[in-house]
Amino acid sequence: MNPDWKELEKGLLLTGEAETLAIGEWMGRTLAPNQTVSISGNLGNGKTTLSKGIAAGWGVTTTVKSPTYNYFLTYSSPRGQLVHLDAYRLSGPEEYDSLLIEDILEEPWLLLVEWPERVTNCLPLPNLQLKIESAGEHARRLSLLNPSPSHPSSQERSS
Repeated sequence: MNPDWKELEKGLLLTGEAETLAIGEWMGRTLAPNQTVSISGNLGNGKTTLSKGIAAGWGVTTTVKSPTYNYFLTYSSPRGQLVHLDAYRLSGPEEYDSLLIEDILEEPWLLLVEWPERVTNCLPLPNLQLKIESAGEHARRLSLLNPSPSHPSSQERSS
């Protein structure tokens, strides 16, 4: 699989967990530091699997787990800090603010957010928005919802 950001803007069909991890790793390698990556999708659509791939591409070598019951988990890598937030149980902006996420971000950082619709207007910018949805029993469609100036596709367009 040799994806590019333009393909992601159109929507990319993923046919299993291995492809979801692989696209995540590619993203983690190509993402610029100091940005948020929001991952929307229904339960079981692969948000955490994609997050694990992104973390691996970012250089995280420890096991990445779903932060559902912790709200967020932090990881270190040679590329910088990765914070993985699961906003599913957050009631809204006030509860997000009480977590003091922005206070713990140390440059260079990458913030991965599952269930971002619960805290959309609170997240640090730039915010790359992804959606993963079912496209059959084992297939998923991953789409980039907002081309961000921080990812390579946008940089290619402005050249």
